[in-house]
Amino acid sequence: MSILRFLLWLVFPAAILFVYFSYGTPYLNWSYDFYSAGGNDPFAERTYSRCTYTNFSNEITIHPGNGNCPRIKFFNHKDGGN
Repeated sequence: MSILRFLLWLVFPAAILFVYFSYGTPYLNWSYDFYSAGGNDPFAERTYSRCTYTNFSNEITIHPGNGNCPRIKFFNHKDGGN
């Protein structure tokens, strides 16, 4: 049982590596452009046309086809992430 206690810390780095290789690097939505059907109404539905995501080392701009811009998005190496 004492050996498991010393190896328990390995769960956290393994989980971080699993997320990194499965989903990619997390990016934060930094800026965006949108069209609103409600004019100046802040609660009107928005359709986003450009989303710019950034992390510590890279910036990626996408043009979403579905009009959605999530606040946090994961990009793999093949998608242009670092």
